[in-house]
Amino acid sequence: MARLMAMLAIAVITVGAPAQANPGGASAMRAAVQAFMREQHLPGGTVAVSVGGRTIWSQGFGIADVEDGARATSETMYRTASMGKPMTATIAFMLREQGELDFSAPVQRYCPRYPTKPWPVTVQELVSHSSGIREPRRRSRTLQYAPL
Repeated sequence: MARLMAMLAIAVITVGAPAQANPGGASAMRAAVQAFMREQHLPGGTVAVSVGGRTIWSQGFGIADVEDGARATSETMYRTASMGKPMTATIAFMLREQGELDFSAPVQRYCPRYPTKPWPVTVQELVSHSSGIREPRRRSRTLQYAPL
């Protein structure tokens, strides 16, 4: 991973401007990602580079869904399963330490449109996965969710 990050950093420095203005930088990015994917035996992925809040380059590589053979694109949405849980918990604890998040508060304090349940749901219960809520307002087995 460190090697990929170093290669991407070099490629980003090489890009320096939108990829359309510097095709050599985009080529370096592509080469770095493809080499990493080969070394790690990864079927696919999507990479984007943003500067100042503006995406200057993005591209999908390989297969996004091995079962269906769907190609990865710059617009591909990946199912991350439980990978976001530890990241979300870490951010929640950091916000709590800064006094920005009250774990004992009802979740509606921070997400007013979150549907009211027959039982109170606190931030702590959501962070500890003990709220009894599986997937709020999930429509189907796809990645499409109803807006809260």
